[in-house]
Amino acid sequence: MRSYVFFIDCVSVPQSKVGTLNAMIDDAKNITYATFIRHVDVNHLHEILPGYERNKRQGLTIKDDWSVSFHRSHWNGTPVYYVQHSSIEYVFRNCEAKGRRGYIQKITQRHK
Repeated sequence: MRSYVFFIDCVSVPQSKVGTLNAMIDDAKNITYATFIRHVDVNHLHEILPGYERNKRQGLTIKDDWSVSFHRSHWNGTPVYYVQHSSIEYVFRNCEAKGRRGYIQKITQRHK
């Protein structure tokens, strides 16, 4: 089920898509770390936010950070999951959604 990969963060959203970002945030539902990780691979999350330690049994220590939250929402009607860290939304989208795989890989490379 872990088919969601990094799509974009709020800092990289073009001006023309700020309304889409705001709608995603407004419509979001809070979810647990466990639910988030069922959809987003923990290794992929660690690539985007490498400042957290890994624990094979318990996942990333990000789950214990009181200032981080996990959410489910939609981006232009497409389901997304995002993590809010330091007031920045990191959005993860199904890698097959609307043929965006190449774009997603390009954006992911920028964050390594």
